[in-house]
Order: sequence, then structure tokens, then C-alpha cells
Amino acid sequence: MSRYLNSKKIFCCALLIYFMAITLFLSLFQQVKPIQQPQKQILTIWGWDESIVEAFYEYQKATPNVEIDFIYVNEYEYKDRINLALATGQPLPDICVLSNGDSKELLSLDIWENLEREPYNLNRELLLDSSISFATNSNDEVVAIPYEVSVAGIAYRNEYAKRVLKTDNPSQISVMFYSWADVLSKGSYIKQEHPDFYMFACLQDVATILYGQANACYIEDNTLVKASSFYNYFKILEELKYKGLVGDIIQWSPEWYESFVTEQYLFYPVALWLAQQGVFGAGNGGEWSMSVPPSGSFNWGGTVWAIPKNSNQKKLAWDFTESLLLSQAGAWYNKNKDNGVLINYKPTYQHEEYQNMYHQDFGEQNIGRFYFENLLPSIKQYPISDYDTILKKVFFEVVNQMNNDESINSEQAFELFKQNIKKEIPSLIILE
Repeated sequence: MSRYLNSKKIFCCALLIYFMAITLFLSLFQQVKPIQQPQKQILTIWGWDESIVEAFYEYQKATPNVEIDFIYVNEYEYKDRINLALATGQPLPDICVLSNGDSKELLSLDIWENLEREPYNLNRELLLDSSISFATNSNDEVVAIPYEVSVAGIAYRNEYAKRVLKTDNPSQISVMFYSWADVLSKGSYIKQEHPDFYMFACLQDVATILYGQANACYIEDNTLVKASSFYNYFKILEELKYKGLVGDIIQWSPEWYESFVTEQYLFYPVALWLAQQGVFGAGNGGEWSMSVPPSGSFNWGGTVWAIPKNSNQKKLAWDFTESLLLSQAGAWYNKNKDNGVLINYKPTYQHEEYQNMYHQDFGEQNIGRFYFENLLPSIKQYPISDYDTILKKVFFEVVNQMNNDESINSEQAFELFKQNIKKEIPSLIILE
């Protein structure tokens, strides 16, 4: 009996120890918190070029703990979207993609990070000289990073050039039309042989080239310097229209895009970002070549990236910007992607292979080499002014009026231009 009681005591003690152990284990288990995965960082970008999303996915492969929130904003509504956000106290994105046309006006706002200061420490010598004016504010501080090289030339369809010019060689064509005087004189001669021939599809195409060929700031110290330059522009446009060397369609209209498949208009302005859109592939592809425009290459389009001061993801925004726009890997990615572009990261240009670039719509022509040897050396160092957006708007409004009203000559257009720019900027001084 005693042995039975002792066995029972031992069993009860063991059972008690077992339950105590279970209770202790559960208590400890409840205190151990599950391992939490790090929260993903979200980078917000406003833009209209959705290839940025594809670039981010490449960046994401090496930085998996990030996500992108790409918000589409139409290029022509971008400035209003920023001003609305500022007026209503709404947050800006972590990266703003600004067009070069709006960059100077928007970058003058004191809302952007100075990228030459800590923690960014950008050395502006890393950027092509021709791009600096698009990236600085009124205090000459770099507050944005230029993306695409915005140097532009002219494009022509090879077979059409052979038919009307008897050659499709880019060097020969650039010599043939070395100046705007050559365009007017030789174009008139060709028109006699080919009545359906036009040098350009529209006045706006020519105006785009003329405006971007400036080698000095249009407006300095609230003064329109050498306003006579615009008279010369209007005179060239008038002569082209009078001689029947320019079509009457409107740039960026459906008819303009459709005109790329016709053999009627010889020259179109071309930048790599435009070629990237595939407009020159409207036919069979590989049918086009590039040449130097009359009076040399010009600045056209392009974008810059800026980081707002109130961004919550400045480090991530800068890291992504550096990887895509300020690195060898980013330069090669942009060049080699479908319908690639060249970027403004200067060190990459030391690699000769980087200068080789082919495009499906330009056949066997090495358009990368053509850029480096023919377009970049002749580019005008066009400094963007604070009023550039307004000035360009007024200029093209008058160009459109010339297109719609044949009775407006160059003198009338110039007077209209001066009147309209004074309405937009009443304090502006006009020096002729």
C-alpha cells in the first residue's frame, strides 16, 4: 500500500511538472514576436513617359524592397499640376519629370533639392555642357538631372531624297543645304521639277529648328535681346510659304503623323526621343537617314528630373536617379533598350563603343556616331531664360497665325509678336 501511494505521488509530481513546463513554454512563445519583413519603400513619380516604369523594374532587381507609384501627368498639364499642388498644399511626388521647355520657370521655384550639396554632392562636370542650362535655377545651382540628350538634326526618307536630290548621302545633303538661303534657292529649283515637293511638312517644324538654334539667351535682365532675330525667323517662314516649300499641316496633329508615310515632304526635325516614339517606322522601317540641319544642330525637347524638398523618399529618389542617369550601367541601359536614347552622363562618352548606335528606322546609318561627330560639335549652347516658356508660346502662336492666314507677312508677324510678348510680360524691354 505504501509503495502504491509513493508511486501515485511520483505520478502526480511528474504530471504537475509537465503542466508547468507546458505553461512556461506557452508563456515564452507568446512573448516571442514573429519576424517582420521590412516595409517596402514606395517611390512616387509624376511623368508621361512610361518607359520609366520599365527602368524601375530593372532597378528593382538589385533593390527588391522598393515599389514604384508612377502617376501619369500629361506633359502639357504638368506645370499646372505642380502649381495646383503648391496652391492647395498637396504633396509633390518624390521625383518630378520636367520638360526642358518648362524647366527654367519651374526650377526657379524654391521647392527643389540642391543636388550639389550634402547628401548628394553632385559634380556638375559629370554632365554634358550643353545640358547644364536645363538643370540649373536662377542662382546657378544644379537642382535637376538632365535625361535625354536634346540635340536634334533633320531626318529624310532615303528613296525620296534620291528621287528629288539625286543623293541620299547625309554629308552631301548637309553641304547642299548648308544655310537657310540654300533651302530657299535650291528648294525652289527642285519645286520646278517636282511640283508636289515640299522641303518641310509645316511651318512649326521649321520654327522648331530656328528657335532652338540660338547661341545666346533670348531674354536677359528683363530685356528681349536682339529681337530682330525673330524678324529673321518670320522672314524665312514667309519665304518658305511664298515659294510653296512648306506644307500647311499642323505639327503634332494626326495629319502630321500620317505625313511620315508619304513621299511629299523632304525634311523633318528629329531628336532621339522622337525616334524613340517610332514615328519614323510608320512605313517599312529602315528607310530614313539623319543629316545636319541648315545652320547647324539645335536643342529640342528632353526632360530633367528634380527632387522636391518635401519628398519623404529623397534617398531612394536620388539612388534611382543616379542609377539611371548618372552611371555607366544607366547609360548603357538607356542606349540599348528598345528605341534607345543617349543620356547626358559625360564619362560614358570616353568609351568609343558607346558612340556606336543603330536604330531600326534608320537602317545601316550609325546614328550614334553621327550625333557625336556631326550634331554635338555644332550644337548651340542655348541658355534657357526664366521667360522661355512664355516667349516660345507667343512665338509659335504667331507662327500658327501665319500658317492660317496667308496675308500675314514677316513684318506684320514681327509686330504681332512684339505686341503679344508685351501683353504677356508688360515690363519687358525690347531691343531690336
